[in-house]
Amino acid sequence: MNLFSTAGLARASARRPWWTIGGWIVALVVAIATMGILGDSTTTEFHFVNNPEAQAGLNILEDAGLVVADPTDETVIVRSDSGTVDDPAFRGKVEEITAALRGMTGVVVAESVTNYYELSANPETAAIADGLVSKSRETTLIPVTLAGDQDQAVLNAPAYREKLDDLSVDSFEVMTVGFISIADENNLIAEEDLVKGESFGIGAALIILVFVFGALVAAGVPILLALVSIMISFGLTALIGRVWELSFFITNMITMIGLAVGIDYALFVVERYREERRRGRPKVDAITVAGGTASKSVAFSGGTVVLALMGMFLLPATLFRALAAGAIIVVVISVVATLTLIPAVLSLLGDRIDWPRRRNYDAYARTHAHDDPHNLEAVYRGFWGRITKTVMARPVISVVLAVVLLVAASIPYWDINTGFAGVESMPEDSEARLGFEILNDEFSAGRLAPVRFAIEGDQASAQAGIEK
Repeated sequence: MNLFSTAGLARASARRPWWTIGGWIVALVVAIATMGILGDSTTTEFHFVNNPEAQAGLNILEDAGLVVADPTDETVIVRSDSGTVDDPAFRGKVEEITAALRGMTGVVVAESVTNYYELSANPETAAIADGLVSKSRETTLIPVTLAGDQDQAVLNAPAYREKLDDLSVDSFEVMTVGFISIADENNLIAEEDLVKGESFGIGAALIILVFVFGALVAAGVPILLALVSIMISFGLTALIGRVWELSFFITNMITMIGLAVGIDYALFVVERYREERRRGRPKVDAITVAGGTASKSVAFSGGTVVLALMGMFLLPATLFRALAAGAIIVVVISVVATLTLIPAVLSLLGDRIDWPRRRNYDAYARTHAHDDPHNLEAVYRGFWGRITKTVMARPVISVVLAVVLLVAASIPYWDINTGFAGVESMPEDSEARLGFEILNDEFSAGRLAPVRFAIEGDQASAQAGIEK
C-alpha cells in the first residue's frame, strides 16, 4: 500500500500509534514554547500594500517630516453636566488631569500635554484654545501623545486608560479617543469574544457530538483534534508574525475556523471507522478503509478551502491577508492531523471509543454476516436513512423546498448595511465609540483623522497648485 496515500498514512499511523501521537505532542510542546518565548507577534496596525493615492500622499508627508509615520496621538475628553469651562471647579479638574498625564513617565510624552486654559493665556495660541472647547462650553479637549511607537503605545494603553478612569468622578466624565485607545479596546473585545467563543463553541459542539455519536469518548476525539490544531497554529503564527505583519484578529480566525473544520473532519473519519467495524472489519483494516475514503474527502475538502482562502491575498490590505493566513494555517494543520493523529488515536482506543456504551462489533458482524447488502430496508434504517429515502423519492419537491429555505435564510442580507469596520461598528457602550460621537457632535470627527493634502514639487508650482 502506498504510504503517501491517505489510506497508507492512516494504516501506518494506526500500526505505530505511540510514535505518531508522540510526534504531535512534541509539535504541541514546541508551539506552546514558541508562544511563550516570542509572545504576541500580532499588530493592531492596518496598512494597504498596493500604495494607493492616500498612502502615496502620506508617504510624501512622512518623508518631508510633516507627519509622524505611526501617530500615537490621543484626545482626552473632559465633560460635565453641572458646569462649564468657566467654572473654577471645572478648571481645577482639567489642571488635575493635565498634571496626572504629565506625570506618567514612559507612557505619555509630557511636553505634548496641554489644555484650554494654558493656550488661552497666550495671545498667540488663543485661537487654538477656542477649538478645544465645545459650543456649550461643557466639554473640553486635552491633546496627548503617547510615548513610543504604536505597538509600544498599545501595550501602555491599559495603564493610560486606567489612570483616566481613576480621574472620572460623578460630576466629571473623562475619556480618551484615538487610534491607540480604539486599538486597545478592539484587543480587549477580541480577547473577550475569543474566550466566549471557545467556551460556548466547545461546550455546544461537545453536546451535539455526544448526541450524534451516542458516546463520550467518540465525541471527545473531534474536540481534541480541533484544540491541537488551534494551539499548533498559534505557535506557527508567533513565528510567521516575526516576518510578516499579522493583524491581532488572526487569533479569532484561527479559533473559529479551527473549531469548525477540526470537528467536521474528525467526525467524518470516526464515524466511518465505526461503520467499518460494524461491517466486521478488523480494527486496523477499518482505520485503513476510513483513511482511504473519509480522510481522502477531508484532504480534498481542505485543499478546496485553502485555494478559496488564497483569494483573500488579492485584497491589498494587511488585515485580510492576516485573516487568510490564519485560516489557511489551521486548515492545513487540521487536515494533517486528521490523516495521521486521528488514526493513531483510533488505534489506541479501538472499540473503547464507544464508551460508556459497550458494543461488540465482532458479534454484530457475525449476526449480520448473511444480510443482503442490497437490502434497501436495512440501508434506510434510522432517522437519516428515512430522510434520504424521502428526498430521493421526491427529488423535485425536495429541490424546491431547499431553494425556498435558502432564499428565506438570505432575506436579512437584502437590506444589510455594509461599510468599513470602524468605531461605529464597536459596541454602543464602548468608550472609544462614545468619545468619537462626542467629537463628531460637539467638535469635528476630523480631529481624530484630519484630511491632509500633499503637494509635491518646487515652491512656485506648489503655490500655484495650492491656489487652485
